[in-house]
Amino acid sequence: MDTLVAEMLTDALNLARKVYKKGLTGQIILGNKKEIFTALPEYYSQTDYDVHLANTVEIMKEQDLLRQMAIELSKNNQVDPEVLIDITTSKSLTEMKEALRRTIKQKKLENNQIVQLTQQLQEAQQNAEKMQKQLEANTKKLQQLNERSLAIEE
Repeated sequence: MDTLVAEMLTDALNLARKVYKKGLTGQIILGNKKEIFTALPEYYSQTDYDVHLANTVEIMKEQDLLRQMAIELSKNNQVDPEVLIDITTSKSLTEMKEALRRTIKQKKLENNQIVQLTQQLQEAQQNAEKMQKQLEANTKKLQQLNERSLAIEE
């Protein structure tokens, strides 16, 4: 099947050289990405358009691997469980990879924010303890001054 697809795409490319003698402007859509291109017939080739014919069995294996990775990452709270919906329902390997990468980056940012907030909380607690100690010291001084004032008055 892969050989047949490769031959069909090669024939289509050769036919395009004849049909579009003045060139062709088009748009390639890969998942969420869109690329506009202009192709002149003298430069038509598989390498110019970065055409790769991947084995469908390999793609299916990678998709299964990504699904398993997403499940494991979700179990370890490294990605949100909602991403499993996107990954398991996606039919494109590229979309699966992008969704997983995006979620991992987002989780890293969240973890960094949590670490920063934890550090700020610890600093605030230390400041509160210092203030409490100062309050206690000032209260003792006030009591001593009150006692002296009473002693002087007596």
